[in-house]
Amino acid sequence: ESTRLVVQLVLLVILGLACLCFCCCSRCSLFFFLMRRRPPRSTLFPYPTLFRSPSDIFWELAIDDIRMTADLLRPVYDETGGVDGFASLEVKPELAHDAEGTVKEALQLFQALDRPNVLIKVPGTDPEGLVAIEELIAAGVNVNATLLFSVEDYSHVAEAYLRGLER
Repeated sequence: ESTRLVVQLVLLVILGLACLCFCCCSRCSLFFFLMRRRPPRSTLFPYPTLFRSPSDIFWELAIDDIRMTADLLRPVYDETGGVDGFASLEVKPELAHDAEGTVKEALQLFQALDRPNVLIKVPGTDPEGLVAIEELIAAGVNVNATLLFSVEDYSHVAEAYLRGLER
């Protein structure tokens, strides 16, 4: 049963039909629980997808998947006082060097997901990412700073985080 579910997941990911990110990888059994309890995809699309772009279909599926994951992780989030139990979704990679675009998309995703235990992944390796992180923290968005490859990167993100909190 679990092997079948893993194969299904791999196929879904390869086909770009699902995006599921866990901040707490030790909770993988929750993923299998989710896959068994997920509604059939046909119920997620009450209208034909023929005239919708692949990107629109992806984002609808990704938001639905992350929202359901956040719901499953919510008891962990509540029991740990918000220390653990997060699910995350990243902004489009092509926005990595566009602070304004990153902020706009991250705000839209955070609003669409509408869960307190959701993080929006934002690259923290360049000035544009740091600006976006500061703006998003100031706006109350939970941010998962990604692509930190050095202590210097981490320090810059920590400073952007603190500036966001102070605003």
